[in-house]
Amino acid sequence: MPIYGISDFKRLPRLGKIKLGKKDESRKGAPVQTRYFVCPEEVQAVYGPQPKELDIMFPLNDIEIVFPQYMKLYGKTGLKCKGNGHTAMAMIGGNLVEKTCAPNSPDCKGCKPIGTLNFLLPKVPGFGVWQIWTSSWNSIVNLNSSIDMIKAMTGGKIAFIPLKLQLQEHSATITQEDGKQFQKKVFVMTLNIAQTMDQFYQEYSLEANQRRALQNPGLRNLIQANNVLAGLPSPTTIQSFDDDDDEEWEVEEPQIESSEEHLEQQEKVQKLACYNCGVEISKTVAEYSSKNYGRHLCMPCQKKQLNLI
Repeated sequence: MPIYGISDFKRLPRLGKIKLGKKDESRKGAPVQTRYFVCPEEVQAVYGPQPKELDIMFPLNDIEIVFPQYMKLYGKTGLKCKGNGHTAMAMIGGNLVEKTCAPNSPDCKGCKPIGTLNFLLPKVPGFGVWQIWTSSWNSIVNLNSSIDMIKAMTGGKIAFIPLKLQLQEHSATITQEDGKQFQKKVFVMTLNIAQTMDQFYQEYSLEANQRRALQNPGLRNLIQANNVLAGLPSPTTIQSFDDDDDEEWEVEEPQIESSEEHLEQQEKVQKLACYNCGVEISKTVAEYSSKNYGRHLCMPCQKKQLNLI
């Protein structure tokens, strides 16, 4: 008999992280972007010490899982706030509360967009996913645009299609706090293919799959099933790929403040309610649903979210 909340949650192990820069010891450890992927030894054994291109595949069709993107604010000990530009979950006074997401406000200084790319390296030994973090606006836009184009071509499928993840030079416009702008050479991520567009289309497009199914009736059921699965929400059996060590919320001591904003936040903490139906929920249920669904949900609404009822 499965255990709700445990048996229905599975994740592939994270084999490691690949970085887009390294610390410059001559500048007191300040991060400096590199023109190549900074890889662990097992990846370097396949691609060399300074690869600018990696062969990747996505393990699922759901972009919300393979490339989640949030506004995040970190403190000294962990994550302080995580939002989508409209609503956010924040650690305030030692409690996790829902608030308006305002990345440009003075209270959110240091908040930035972070995309977490989860992918397979089929040419590197090991079973699991590799991960790259990026806060680059250009990289996030490039990856989203390429993924949408592939999905449009394939009818929603991105899983297990061989792709090239590349670092390319880009001239970015940097705006300073005083409003002045200047051009800076940066390196951004993009997706590419090792074929011509015509070859890629003939192999992976929905139309090509349907045509092959008509020519070979034995493939029809399999292709139809794949096309249906590509349009469905992500399986409830896989919720994440990381091991959550980078998602730990900052531990804070409760602080007593007399501000009107703090009193409103305290009231929300004392009376937690489901975002969808308004039913009052416990702090444990609220924290669990916030971590996995990004908002406070009661148990029935969590089931609806997972398409279980």
